[in-house]
Amino acid sequence: MTSSLNTQGKLARKSLDQSMEVDQVATSYRFVSPGVRISKPTKKKGTQRRRHIISAFIKCVRRHGYFNTTMAEIAAEADIQPGHLTYYFSSKKEILHCCYVSQASVIVDGLERSKNYKGDKKIEYLAKFFFTDNKVVNCFTTGFMFEAFGVALNDPDIKRDRQMMDESIRSHLVQVLQDLQPGEEGTAMREKAEIAYAIIPGLKFTLYFGERSGLDEGRELFIKTLRVLSGRESF
Repeated sequence: MTSSLNTQGKLARKSLDQSMEVDQVATSYRFVSPGVRISKPTKKKGTQRRRHIISAFIKCVRRHGYFNTTMAEIAAEADIQPGHLTYYFSSKKEILHCCYVSQASVIVDGLERSKNYKGDKKIEYLAKFFFTDNKVVNCFTTGFMFEAFGVALNDPDIKRDRQMMDESIRSHLVQVLQDLQPGEEGTAMREKAEIAYAIIPGLKFTLYFGERSGLDEGRELFIKTLRVLSGRESF
């Protein structure tokens, strides 16, 4: 599953830029949930157009929410005709699916890069990746992805996207924790990975709606969590 998601995600996206709009989306899609049709224009101009449409979609969802956003509004934001929009994406769910794939791929790539670090350096890298240094993860997931998670509650295709993303990220976190605490494995390690994964959106959600200092504080709390889970300190 992890290897499959890496390959599929890399085909589905390259990155999102620091303004939090989509930077590049690749020209073919293989990470596809049943029931979701993916259009595949292959020319460079088509790739740029899809990138522009996804950027418009993100703006509309931030402004109006997913359920209140229409294809007509996305087309207007992208400055194209509605009929032209459906050539690239048949529905807003298809666009959201692409966003899920992109986000999952960014996170998995970041977790794989943690292999280049050891011990406390690995913990520091992961904390910075999730909370401060990676603009895609620390901003894109705040607000927009909370909206996407809400859609996943009732849409089976988007729910499947979310489940595949969660499964891959958890498996990577198990490996991270095994690297930090050699010799421990099995159910206990999977439970620790579950806690580590749950704390990321939990902290972001609290900081997003709270009045505290924000992502820097989230980073420090995540460092504390990983140090406790890996046996380096106690609460």
